[in-house]
Amino acid sequence: MSTPDTPQQNAIVTPEQMAAAKGTPQWRWMGNYGDVYGPVAAANSVRAGAGAMHTQIMPDGLVATWLFY
Repeated sequence: MSTPDTPQQNAIVTPEQMAAAKGTPQWRWMGNYGDVYGPVAAANSVRAGAGAMHTQIMPDGLVATWLFY
């Protein structure tokens, strides 16, 4: 069910749009990690360059991570 602020036609992503997004560098949510080594491993796995990682240490100790690739 769609809501008035999210019409059905805007909520659907076509395979072409997904393929285009894969080739375009953009910030991507990588998830929450339980230690500082997880985000580093994630950045190395996609070969993110310098300045391509943003992390935030949450009050519960999790490390929220975004990568630009």
